[in-house]
Amino acid sequence: MRYLSDITEEHINIICQALYDTTPEYDWDKLLQLRLYKIRERLSENPSIYQLSSEELDILSMTLNDTLYVLDDLMKDLADLDLRDCRAYREEIERILGVLQKN
Repeated sequence: MRYLSDITEEHINIICQALYDTTPEYDWDKLLQLRLYKIRERLSENPSIYQLSSEELDILSMTLNDTLYVLDDLMKDLADLDLRDCRAYREEIERILGVLQKN
């Protein structure tokens, strides 16, 4: 995956899940939580990354980066379990984040 056009509906679903998972991390900023909620809702209704402004893409990138940190902490705490699905989810987020950061 190299371009924004390579982001599929499945990737949008992963982005929406990451937004849902990470939004509670921003309890200190209700305005940011509201913006993330609106971004997630728009992506859920219309799975196209092109509808987002450059500011929203920056916020999305920040949130996906924070999601990686949350997942890393979670995987450390659950090291005794089979974490294949969690690692696959993390890898997909990294790929999406890489594309967003290039563009």
